[in-house]
Amino acid sequence: MKGGYHVIEDDLIDEIDVKDPEEISFVKFLKLVRDKDVGKFEDHIVTGLETLVSNVEDKEKFLRYVKDLLTERSPYMSATTDVFLIKIDESKANIEIWNDKPVINHKDGGRTSLYDMFGRMEMYEDNPNWFWQQLNIES
Repeated sequence: MKGGYHVIEDDLIDEIDVKDPEEISFVKFLKLVRDKDVGKFEDHIVTGLETLVSNVEDKEKFLRYVKDLLTERSPYMSATTDVFLIKIDESKANIEIWNDKPVINHKDGGRTSLYDMFGRMEMYEDNPNWFWQQLNIES
């Protein structure tokens, strides 16, 4: 599997061969990135993104913060070659294409653009429920 950010619906996680993934919250993921405290050659399952973006007070500000942080840390993150499986809980949201871009479609009716956090993402293995971006989101 390619290193990078994989935003994926939870029912697909079991089909993926990852080596002893550490499960962390999206908040902890952001702290690890901010503090440059990510190990090398590790697999992570990151949970809670769909809940977090549904509950933040200023979603646009939060999305901008995430994208700015990942952009600023791109050289550092690229050196880790880690896999981050950002698991979307299908009981709360799913992934779909909206205006030619991947979004998290929340069960409460809202949408969150993955582009606004991760930049241009590609469909992974032609699966519309799985999108990928390399660790250097600037490229």
